[in-house]
Amino acid sequence: MGGILAELLPAVYVTATGNSDFKTAMTGGIFQEIAETADGTPMSTYPYAVINEVSELPGYTFNTEDSETLIQISIFDIASSPATMWTNIQKLHIAFDNITLTISNWTSVRVERVGHVLLAKDENKVRHSATTYNFRMFKD
Repeated sequence: MGGILAELLPAVYVTATGNSDFKTAMTGGIFQEIAETADGTPMSTYPYAVINEVSELPGYTFNTEDSETLIQISIFDIASSPATMWTNIQKLHIAFDNITLTISNWTSVRVERVGHVLLAKDENKVRHSATTYNFRMFKD
């Protein structure tokens, strides 16, 4: 991981873990990559969140360097009801919706939720929520 992602992903992680309501709800942890145990087996403590890059589009507008990066934050849970899952999703949205991040070397980083999907339970009864955010970064 280099360039813009080397600066952005740690800031997203700090935002996620810095929001006490969201961090407390994710009893299985918050991860910057696929969540698995040391021996490679899937996580067994739910709920947990995973932060992943979807796409990155660096560019220039006039004399301003900019970048649009899509980051997906997934929540995995074996919830007793959809209401429990939605409560955790709302905590994520409160932590990230329309915030402005501060990242060294960038004059502004705006965050906008651009998509969300709640997927059906898989064969292990794990629900998966995927929320996608656009991180629009500007540098003079």
